[in-house]
Amino acid sequence: MAALEELIKMIEDDTVRLAIEAEVKKLKSQKKFGLVFENHDEYTPLYEIPIKIGSLVALKKGEIKNLFRVIEINGDKAKCFNQNDTIKGFYPDFLIVRDVPETGYVIDILEPPRGDLTDNLSKAKAFMRYMERQPSAQIGRIQLIRAGKDSLTGHKKMKRLDFSRSYVRDEVKKIFSTTELDNLFLNDNLII
Repeated sequence: MAALEELIKMIEDDTVRLAIEAEVKKLKSQKKFGLVFENHDEYTPLYEIPIKIGSLVALKKGEIKNLFRVIEINGDKAKCFNQNDTIKGFYPDFLIVRDVPETGYVIDILEPPRGDLTDNLSKAKAFMRYMERQPSAQIGRIQLIRAGKDSLTGHKKMKRLDFSRSYVRDEVKKIFSTTELDNLFLNDNLII
């Protein structure tokens, strides 16, 4: 970048030189330039790019490899999910072992929510990843359960997202917020 700036100084036409200097200044504000021998990240920060839900971001003063997925935006504040976190284990409320004549023992994992639902998104993502990483496991049902209402009758009903179904996992891959998870529970094509 220094060599380019020296060449720009050699431009005699003030209008052209000032225009090019302004563009280089803009470029420098948007991207880091120079050789970096110790940091071989495959990520490059691009400043002034609009942030939206689903964007991968890093803290300005943090390491570029510590990435966060934006899940909600409220004014100039963004709520993020740490992409680098490993899935933390948790103990589901119900583990049921059934003897199925055709296949042998099968495990059902049933997870009713806490009242505040704050842990539902992380549990949904953990269930999705578990089923993708353990495709041959003897899992019968792996369900996140919520109390709700039947969309036809209006009566109380326990609504279940069953992660043993690939189409449920496909939908959960696309979501990044609790609001989006709430909407999945309203979709009668997904719940059982």
